[in-house]
Amino acid sequence: MNNPTVILETQRLILRHYTIGDLDSLFTFYSDPDVVKHIPDAPKTYEETKEELEWHMNGHPKFPELGLWATVHKATGDFIGRCGLLPWTLDGQNEVEVAFALSKSYWGQGLATEAAQGIVRYAYETLKLSRLVCLIEEGNIASVKVAEKIGMKFEKEGRDEIGQFLLYSMTSNMKQKIGAVSLLVRDYDEAILFYVDKLQFEVIEDIDMGGGKRWVTVAPPGSSETRLLLAKAASPEQESRIGDQTGGRVFLFLHTDDFWRDYNRMKENGVRLLEEPRNESYGTVVVFEDLYGNKWDLLEMKT
Repeated sequence: MNNPTVILETQRLILRHYTIGDLDSLFTFYSDPDVVKHIPDAPKTYEETKEELEWHMNGHPKFPELGLWATVHKATGDFIGRCGLLPWTLDGQNEVEVAFALSKSYWGQGLATEAAQGIVRYAYETLKLSRLVCLIEEGNIASVKVAEKIGMKFEKEGRDEIGQFLLYSMTSNMKQKIGAVSLLVRDYDEAILFYVDKLQFEVIEDIDMGGGKRWVTVAPPGSSETRLLLAKAASPEQESRIGDQTGGRVFLFLHTDDFWRDYNRMKENGVRLLEEPRNESYGTVVVFEDLYGNKWDLLEMKT
């Protein structure tokens, strides 16, 4: 049997064309009532599942670059769902839907968002699509959250031959952002303790990657942009960089809406402050160190 075509990969997932060997896994997936609760056109029998698989096996028959793709968990090799791009005609307009559905045992790990983000990148960068949508049943809060995380906004309510839906949409304007910055640490838990207890950061993700590795991201309260990836040093060279990733310069800049609130809290929490606060032309600032000696600016910009 030829290896199936891989459409795209993310950090933890492979999205590829179906093979006939996926049939039993796909049927088991569709047999979970919690999974299909918000998939109104989900296959209900083994034969219907086989028909869907064969329909998408080489891509959508009318639009082979689109379709539903087997979604495989890299770490385990498990078939964990089906995601992809589906063509629709809504109110006379051709649309392409970002579709995502995963097995219940893999919920709550950020994998649906990861898959959807990978699909969006593929749609924009490889297929050069300019607009994407999600059709979501009312009450499907989890899918709404995924749609919003990948940049979609609610557009309108709609109805088709399957039923009512909420239409979320996004257009490509090549918006980019820095999603995370790596910070070398000696130990995950001691780093989490400092950033959560001393700086009041929030743990966004803490995922066991196997082999002693974890994917840990933290962020300041109220932040929706860049996250701090706590990366455990894995070699002597990396260990030598802990606390000095920028050669003694200020490494990171923590912006705040209330300098004195956060400055006083840092003092109370025993954070090492390297100077007295300064009033500069751009705002109020103080340099502090994290637990490893990396230098930060706490900064309230002038409005």
